[in-house]
Amino acid sequence: MIKKQTLLLPAFLIAIAGFFLMSCESGSTSSEADSEEQAQSNADNDSDFQISLAQWSLHKTFFGGPINDWGQFGRMLMESPDSLLQGEDPMNFPEIAAGYGVNSIELVNTFYYTKAENEVYWIEFKKKCDEFGVSVGLIMCDALGNLGDADSATRLAAVENHYKWVDVAKFLGAHSIRVNAEGEGTAEEVAANAVDGLSKLGEYGASKGINIIVENHGGYSSDGTWLASVMQSVGKDNVGNTS
Repeated sequence: MIKKQTLLLPAFLIAIAGFFLMSCESGSTSSEADSEEQAQSNADNDSDFQISLAQWSLHKTFFGGPINDWGQFGRMLMESPDSLLQGEDPMNFPEIAAGYGVNSIELVNTFYYTKAENEVYWIEFKKKCDEFGVSVGLIMCDALGNLGDADSATRLAAVENHYKWVDVAKFLGAHSIRVNAEGEGTAEEVAANAVDGLSKLGEYGASKGINIIVENHGGYSSDGTWLASVMQSVGKDNVGNTS
């Protein structure tokens, strides 16, 4: 009996040792796999083709829910824009994007409507971007007036309303702002007025090194032929359109 127990003990110890050896090897393999995955992620981030996150994709996050009444939304944007922000603080957008593994973001001016000329705010926002390794690609600009308005004074006011967002884009290191080519009248009339408005805005953008990108965003701008004609008439290297 004593001999049998003596033989079993070494066998038991060998089995335990083998278990720990396999565990160590498994842990090493897992660690190596994690390192390879991180290296691949870093390689992807160095690609010529980067994914950017449009802030409007998360509009429910910042507004605290869906927009059920667009008319009311538009009125509140003009009267009390900050009251619309019932959810996450838009200042945290760089951190949110970084959490998704995205390092380029596209802002929407709607979430910062009262902050356009707030230098302190944008200094803090840029610090957030730097902290989380996120860059701003462009700013989408809405509710600033019609660049194709039939009235020349109103149209010029709309052009000048965009200047402050060109300035913010420049400060944040963005390459573009996105605008709309809207107005009242026939297709030909709106086109002529939009050419004038976009040309003036393009001149200011060029002085700051910022591109002006028109989105096919409803109305005549959703007609590719119409929009291409407007772009051709503007004829500026820094004024173009999204596809």
